[in-house]
Amino acid sequence: MERLSHSRMYRATDRLKPKSSKELLEFKSSCRSSKLMNKSKELREEWAEVKEERALRLHDELDSQEK
Repeated sequence: MERLSHSRMYRATDRLKPKSSKELLEFKSSCRSSKLMNKSKELREEWAEVKEERALRLHDELDSQEK
C-alpha cells in the first residue's frame, strides 16, 4: 500500500464538496473578516468625501478673503 504524504491524505477531491448549511452560512456571515472585508473601501470613500468638502470650504474661504 502506498503511503500518502500528510497534505495529500487530507486533500479534497472532486467528489467531496462541503455542503452549505444554515449554521455554516451564519458562521461565515458573523466572521470578523467578512464584516471588515469592505471596510477599506468604505473608509476610502468617506475620506474622499471629507477631502472634497474641505477643498470646497477652502475655496469658499479664499474667495471671501479676496473680496
